[in-house]
Amino acid sequence: VSYVRRNCTPGVLQVSLHSDASLFGAPQTVVASVAGRSVARVRFQAPDDAVLRVPLESEGGVCRVTFDVSPTAVPGGGDSRRLGVHFDAFNFEPR
Repeated sequence: VSYVRRNCTPGVLQVSLHSDASLFGAPQTVVASVAGRSVARVRFQAPDDAVLRVPLESEGGVCRVTFDVSPTAVPGGGDSRRLGVHFDAFNFEPR
């Protein structure tokens, strides 16, 4: 998952997450990276929700974050999608 904010000033991105307990019986980890560097992570297990707070720095007026989810799973039964966590909301808080 990628997040891009234009006309961005430094701040914090708060990301609300949840997962699917019927698909994941073990904890999952979400790592946020900026410019290839890990800046935040959260580990949680469904049915719990999680909030990840990511510090944002503007580069040329643009803030970019890449999120990696582990593990992911394929549901099966004809559904070949690779699923991870649900990204429910992105809330930006300027500094």
